[in-house]
Amino acid sequence: MTNYRFILVICAFILNALSSFSQTKKDIEKRIERTKYEIEQTSNLIKETELSKKQSYTKLELISKKIDLRKEFISALNAEVSFLSLQLIKTQQQVDVLSTEIRDLKAEYTKLICYAYMNRSAYDRLMFILSSEDFNQAYKRIKYLQFYSEYRRLQVQQIISKTKELNTIILSYNETIKKKESVMANKQHETELLADEQNQKSKEISMLESRQRELKDDLQKKLAIAEKLKNEIARIIAEEQRAIEEKRKAAALAAAKKAAAAKLAASKAAANNKSTGAKTVAVAAPVAVVKTNDVILSGKFSDNLGNLPWPTANGVVTQTFGEHQHPMFPSIKINNNGVDISCSKGTKAFAIFEGEVSKIIIIPGANSAVLVRHGNFVTVYSNLSTVYVKQGQKVTSKQPIGIIYSDEETGKTTLNFQVWKETTKLDPQKCLRH
Repeated sequence: MTNYRFILVICAFILNALSSFSQTKKDIEKRIERTKYEIEQTSNLIKETELSKKQSYTKLELISKKIDLRKEFISALNAEVSFLSLQLIKTQQQVDVLSTEIRDLKAEYTKLICYAYMNRSAYDRLMFILSSEDFNQAYKRIKYLQFYSEYRRLQVQQIISKTKELNTIILSYNETIKKKESVMANKQHETELLADEQNQKSKEISMLESRQRELKDDLQKKLAIAEKLKNEIARIIAEEQRAIEEKRKAAALAAAKKAAAAKLAASKAAANNKSTGAKTVAVAAPVAVVKTNDVILSGKFSDNLGNLPWPTANGVVTQTFGEHQHPMFPSIKINNNGVDISCSKGTKAFAIFEGEVSKIIIIPGANSAVLVRHGNFVTVYSNLSTVYVKQGQKVTSKQPIGIIYSDEETGKTTLNFQVWKETTKLDPQKCLRH
């Protein structure tokens, strides 16, 4: 009995652990599917760069991204293996408990059968009833024999039911073992692919090293143009924010003056009524309510932070928000005000939320950038070859903004996407849907 209780305690512990872990099962599955999709997207983009006329570090950047995604995929597979291992432990505990219960039921049923065999004749049963001291005792003995017979029948049903349950659990256990073996085989395959990609990266670096000086000069020119665009975007957003603040202050001042004038008029009216003996009628002072589209839109946009749609239908993030080392030139630091999303040729950029086009910037070498204002928030779509919208135009969520520029020489198609709250830069990946 002590062993049985110990097994139950262990079972309860395992079930508890599995319950908390199972909450992440869907997250693991989503993580695997998302990473697998991004790996496929990156592979397609690498193929596009291989068709380009000029060798550049674009392919190296994509291979590096693919390696990161492959590591993430292997990590997700490890998480799935851990989940399946815990599930196997839990199932094994269920098998042990049910096996113990069935063994105990069979042992008890064996005793019942032995007793029934010892008292199997109708004469013995009749004598058992007739030997009662009174009618009441005889009735109870009849009921006892009926209950005893019914109890044996129920014991048989329990044994059959629990045996079926045990067989089902064993089947599930075997299926889980197969699933785990499949995931581990997949993990081994992914590990081999990772090693191949790391070798591919090393070869790509070796090939590019012969053109290191040329590539570095080209990179620095592009970084200078990017810096110019970055400064221009920051300047425009700061100017717009100042204009909004001035407008708000002017509206608040006008409302205050109106309220003061109403109060003065009410005081004069009260004084005149007092001198003439007229009754004073209370007039409520107007309440200054400043309603601006900015505040309303800001609220709507901010309510959706973390769940906003992506600005492209396909693509992968090849450079994240903030400061980074260049993949080929570690001494060069790149400070990204947004994220770079690498896409296939001809991909369109979409507005992620309703708003108004506040500015369109055209800088030679940096193509076009569109700024869309959503109240206190601004989204920026840079590196567009074609722009579909005009300044002052209202746009809706998912409306096409333009076509992302594709470099014919390098095969690179990248959208730089930014999110600002007033004059503060936000990490777009934290704002967009995961």
